[in-house]
Amino acid sequence: MMAFVSWQGASSRKRTFSEGLQQCSVLAPLLWLIYMDDLLDSNPQCSLVFAFADDTTCSAQGGSLLECEMALQPAADLLYS
Repeated sequence: MMAFVSWQGASSRKRTFSEGLQQCSVLAPLLWLIYMDDLLDSNPQCSLVFAFADDTTCSAQGGSLLECEMALQPAADLLYS
């Protein structure tokens, strides 16, 4: 798959991507669900996961940034592994 960015009349170099699926791929929704299953099923109670189509947002509420960071870290660890 090749891609480039065009903005205000300027275009970037074309780049070839050897990983991933093309948009509108029939397999994309199923593979996304398999990939995200761990995060959606084993999400820690201290953070919220919002998912729609292939977009996902993790959020947390706390009295400080450190509390929010600590609440979100387990979800980030699941995505990284």
